[in-house]
This record gives sequence, C-alpha cells and structure tokens, in this order.
Amino acid sequence: GKPSSEWRMHVMIYRKRQDVGAVLHCHPPIVTGLSNAGIIPPPADLEGVGAWTEESIVLLGNEVKVIERKPYGTLELAISVSDALADGKSNVVVIKGHGAVVVGDDPWKALSAMESLVELYTINFIMWLSERLSR
Repeated sequence: GKPSSEWRMHVMIYRKRQDVGAVLHCHPPIVTGLSNAGIIPPPADLEGVGAWTEESIVLLGNEVKVIERKPYGTLELAISVSDALADGKSNVVVIKGHGAVVVGDDPWKALSAMESLVELYTINFIMWLSERLSR
C-alpha cells in the first residue's frame, strides 16, 4: 500500500526520540472535539493526582502537550508535533481540532497510551460539565 500522508511526522518523531518504539496517530472524537473547543486536561497534580490516573501519568507523562492545527501531511505539522515530543517529558501531543499523537516503547504501549488519553479527556469533560451543571 501507499504510506500515510503523515509519514514525515512519524519519521521525525523517531529521529528526535530514540526511546520510542511506536508512534500512533488517531482522531478520537472526544479529544478532537474538546481540544477544538479549548477544553484541555490540566497538568497532573502529582500530590492529589486529580483526574489523572497513575496509569495515565506512567503512559503519557504528566502533561498533555497541545499544538495549534496545521495542514495535515505537511512538514509544518511534522515539525510541530516532533518538537513538542522532543524533550521526552510527555508522550502525547494533541493537535487542536485534529487528533492526537502518542508514543510508546512498542505498539501495545502506544495503544494503551491513546486509550488512557481518551479516558483522561472523558473524565475531565465529565468533571467540567458537572461543575457547570451544579451551579
């Protein structure tokens, strides 16, 4: 088959993160929609954890990095995503209104990270909504 239009992004991440064994790029509706609305999970509170689970901290790091949307398949998007992951402090980048990229040691860890990101967004959205409904 033909390579994904996002191949540059994958290659650049592998070049900048030697510890990465798998890159996963998906478009989970809750992540895409909420990021487009500016609803982003706050960094993990390592004392009280908050909406973050211990598993999500291990898989994602303690921060969801967020970048502005860029045209898909472009070098500009590849650079933005790979730069956001380059420091190794986070294993996830959310592209506002587009989707998310996670990295892991292997494909299973990357998939677990994506599932954890979706759970984190779901928990944060429920908390955000319940705060507004209880006013």
